[in-house]
Amino acid sequence: MMTSTARPPTFSQRHQVATYFALTFAISWAIWLGLILGSLHIQTVIGAALNIVAIAGLSIAALLLATVLGRGELRRLGSGCLVGGSTSNHTP
Repeated sequence: MMTSTARPPTFSQRHQVATYFALTFAISWAIWLGLILGSLHIQTVIGAALNIVAIAGLSIAALLLATVLGRGELRRLGSGCLVGGSTSNHTP
């Protein structure tokens, strides 16, 4: 008799929204804090590029979380971005 050894869900699987907000905050504010501490002004090329990456922290966090969660989550996230795409698992 074989028994399945299902792994318990990880923190990011149990608390997806909290993980998303924490990642978003960490990515964006870490970059902005680095800009401040490094005295990089937004008028410089590198400062402007890092600011754009910090602003994109929302998207970066979503992609990272979808990748970590696996199980087709990245594909599901992408299908919701397409015109007429649906993120639901059921048919209407």
